[in-house]
Amino acid sequence: MLCDFSRHAERLCGEGERFAARVGGDEFVIWCPTHAGAERIRDHVRHWVSRDNRVGARAGTGKTLSAADAAMYLTRQPS
Repeated sequence: MLCDFSRHAERLCGEGERFAARVGGDEFVIWCPTHAGAERIRDHVRHWVSRDNRVGARAGTGKTLSAADAAMYLTRQPS
């Protein structure tokens, strides 16, 4: 599952200023320079994980990694 998601994240990022990285365990970071772009990527990721009822995803956006991580836990998001 992690390898499949990694390939999906690579396709989402494509060429340009976006990139994806696995930061540990089952946690990934996908960086995008715009809020609108980040929301589109978040929606794509949610759609991808919704194909498997055993997998959930949370997303947060922010200007820094720590801000995005904190935002992820502040809002209730669908799995």
